[in-house]
Amino acid sequence: MPTTSYIGKAGEFVAMSEFLIRGWNVAIPEVDVGDDIFVVRDENGEFTRVQVKTRNAEKRENGFSAQFNISYKQLKQTFIPELTYFFVVRYENSWQKFIIIKRDELFEKVLIDGI
Repeated sequence: MPTTSYIGKAGEFVAMSEFLIRGWNVAIPEVDVGDDIFVVRDENGEFTRVQVKTRNAEKRENGFSAQFNISYKQLKQTFIPELTYFFVVRYENSWQKFIIIKRDELFEKVLIDGI
């Protein structure tokens, strides 16, 4: 079984591939200080910082689950440009549907819904 470093890097490449297929250009920062990739929509210059979170899922009675750790400090911090989280789950040797959510939207869900 690959280590979390391998799984994390694989998740970053999956995220980059997904952004590319959606028409965004992608780049890996030379120094990782919380941003795993940068994405730019070439047609209008929209720019986003991306934090990729990747986990192997565990089998459950009615499906599977994966748990992610996010720094509360990072979650409540305002970023310009905004930070986007890209959640990647691998289960039974397949990538599952991705969750892509902006930091401020996730922060609001944590505060209001308590997720």
